[in-house]
Parts: sequence; structure tokens; C-alpha cells
Amino acid sequence: MMTAIDRILNFYRDAAVTEREKGTYFERLGLAFFRHDPVQAEEYEAVWTWSDWAKENGWDGRDVGIDLVAKLRNEDEGIETCLTYASTLDDAQSCGNW
Repeated sequence: MMTAIDRILNFYRDAAVTEREKGTYFERLGLAFFRHDPVQAEEYEAVWTWSDWAKENGWDGRDVGIDLVAKLRNEDEGIETCLTYASTLDDAQSCGNW
């Protein structure tokens, strides 16, 4: 049985024309998750796409492999990245944070 997240990811895969577009969909999904999930919203004060954060901080915002930047409550900003996503977590090649 497909879960809601499976259906969303399948929709993104089918709708995306390019790998970059697929990545943008996934970034936006991650951004919404960090901003609206009650547990994550408690953990993070703010979350931006790399592009938005970079422009706000004097960088040009070009794709450098960083997807999201998050500010932990009462701490410094950190970087979240997911280089690829797959149909199962076991298939994901590289996800992590600094």
C-alpha cells in the first residue's frame, strides 16, 4: 500500500521534466516539512532554501549542492542537504546535515 509521501514523490517524479525540477520539488517538500511539522517547527526557528538564504546573506545563490539552511532555536544556522532521493530510504545515496 502506498503512503501519502509515496504518492507525493511519485507525482513529483512524473511531473518533473528535468532532474533539476525534480530536485526543486523535493526541496520545497522538505522546506514545508521543516516549517510545518509540529516536532520540526519546535526544533527550528527558521528554514530557507539555499538560494533564499544565500541572497539574504550576500551570496549569489547559485546551486552549490546545499538544499536547505535551518536556524535551530537558540543556536547557529546549519545546513541540510539531500543530494538525491529514491523510492525507498535504502536507495537514497547521500542525505545528511552539518
